[in-house]
Amino acid sequence: MTNTLQSAIEAIQDKILTIAGVKNAPDSPPGSTGGSYPFVLTVSAGGVWEFGVAGEKLGLHNIRVEMHFPLTMLSWTVEKLMAYSDSVPNVLMADPTLNGTVSTYGRIRYDFGPLGGDLGYMGIKTIGFAWTLEDVKMRSNAS
Repeated sequence: MTNTLQSAIEAIQDKILTIAGVKNAPDSPPGSTGGSYPFVLTVSAGGVWEFGVAGEKLGLHNIRVEMHFPLTMLSWTVEKLMAYSDSVPNVLMADPTLNGTVSTYGRIRYDFGPLGGDLGYMGIKTIGFAWTLEDVKMRSNAS
């Protein structure tokens, strides 16, 4: 498999699915959550391409991992989400190469609160964590 941004995203989703209680972590954004929560969505959050050594390009990407719960029964939802505050970073930090799809990455930044803006995700208001893996380093041929 060629190591691409998508292969790194798929490796992240595979790791997330090993966490007890995670029900839905598709490789690509689906048309609906299927009603299974927590729902985890991983997407590119920007980055840069730089010149590497001769014939190589270096990508420094940010990858965002969002864990969604429906915004109902707020105290219950927040309590359930807090159980994942360490488990997601732990499973990601156990393998800094994400199954060999990246060279390494820097830190994991996180936010907590409503996700998906005013419309939520697919029209469902959600709350959750958003972890961002920063400076995900990928090297590849420039050709």
